[in-house]
Amino acid sequence: MDNELSRRVALELIGARSAEDVQKVLDDAAAREWFHDSQHWTPYGNRDKNWDTVGNQHTNPIGALVEIITNGIDAILLRKAREDGITDPRAANAPQTMFDAVHRFFPSVIEGKIARLAPSERVNLPGNAFAWR
Repeated sequence: MDNELSRRVALELIGARSAEDVQKVLDDAAAREWFHDSQHWTPYGNRDKNWDTVGNQHTNPIGALVEIITNGIDAILLRKAREDGITDPRAANAPQTMFDAVHRFFPSVIEGKIARLAPSERVNLPGNAFAWR
């Protein structure tokens, strides 16, 4: 597929608003051979058994947003664990659940719910982990 065709197809896919729109792009006469000929396709990551990677992605924007927020919270808790000298999150001295980690590293966060804190309390959390400045 040449650069011009590749660019046009990519822009049309970006602009697709429905499954039917996507199908029209895939059935385009100029691009059809690329989409319908298996020699042009390889498994994602060149791994035949890649469902653990591909199947782990969200199909809707809300799920994707929740995943980003969850990953950010996980990163903060892992950082706090490392600052506390825990290098292996599976070690006996590591918190065994996320709730335990929040309770240990952020004891002022009641029941693990940052929403229960006043804005001034959020800013004063250790390390300003949740401060929005």
